[in-house]
Amino acid sequence: MARTDAETARDRLTVEQKRTEEARDAATGLYVKTEWLLRRRTPPGRARRRKADDLAEKLTRFEYGRTIQVAHRGWRDNHVAGALALLHRTREDLRGWEWWYVHRLCNGQLLTLKGYTGYVHYGWFSRDRSRIVTGGRDPTARV
Repeated sequence: MARTDAETARDRLTVEQKRTEEARDAATGLYVKTEWLLRRRTPPGRARRRKADDLAEKLTRFEYGRTIQVAHRGWRDNHVAGALALLHRTREDLRGWEWWYVHRLCNGQLLTLKGYTGYVHYGWFSRDRSRIVTGGRDPTARV
């Protein structure tokens, strides 16, 4: 049964990776067309290179956003391993709150807080994300 589940998860990950690759290929096609237009309309040199670099960065950001969407859908469909694999392939300098949000969803067991008698109402992370201060309905705060 575990083997079947693993094979099913692997197959679904393959499908999600294919969708991401198709989106990237579509974006790359747009890049090629735009690069062709830039060559026709801009003088040679730095300006053309700068515009091409700007366009490449925009396409990279588009691909990043699509990857986050696919990873979130993977988490929602209970394909956590595939979602995490997609998340860890993204560039670190692009990772924003959305990356951390999906990452947290995929690692929910890490945020299980024990020792409270009621609900935890507040939580603050340290800047390096190594600690969290929590407060709940009972009059205690924990680190």
